[in-house]
Amino acid sequence: MATAETDVRTTTGRTPNGCETRRTPSGTLELKMWGRFPPGWAGALAGGLSHKGISILRGSAKKVSTSWEAVFETDTSRCFSDPGRIDFCALAREEREATLVTDISLTEFSLSKTEANGGALILEIRAADQLGFLAALLNHLAFLFLFPEEMHVETVNGKAVDRFRLKGIGGTAPSDSARDALRRKLQDLIAK
Repeated sequence: MATAETDVRTTTGRTPNGCETRRTPSGTLELKMWGRFPPGWAGALAGGLSHKGISILRGSAKKVSTSWEAVFETDTSRCFSDPGRIDFCALAREEREATLVTDISLTEFSLSKTEANGGALILEIRAADQLGFLAALLNHLAFLFLFPEEMHVETVNGKAVDRFRLKGIGGTAPSDSARDALRRKLQDLIAK
């Protein structure tokens, strides 16, 4: 790695997948990822980061054709190891049995179906943020075979403000029963 001002690490192999990290002037670590990743990769990445004590402060990911483009700004101040030695692409492929946070609650959510995006579900949530929140939420979605094709996540004053465009396996439009099951699950997660 170079100096603290210009830390850059690129990992590319024979595949079109890769990641690049850069230390920002504010001290956060910017992670850029691109390429083909399996369904559930975002949950695997979020879970892997939380297991290492790394919080995602904000970011976005979007599937373009069969490849992903993602940028996340992370807080590594509680990281258990040297972030420069982490293979972030490998984290996105690892399956985890559980995340650090198993109980999450939402403040509010909205769920709608849009024909403009091939029948995708649009999910917007607000909740108190905590280490592992995003991984736990994505695990709940994956349990229902719903995966983001686009997501925007941000922590604002300790609150998670996240938006997802969700599809089924293989980019299929979620069924009405999947939408209804998700709505019930989200209602169960509303803080009482």
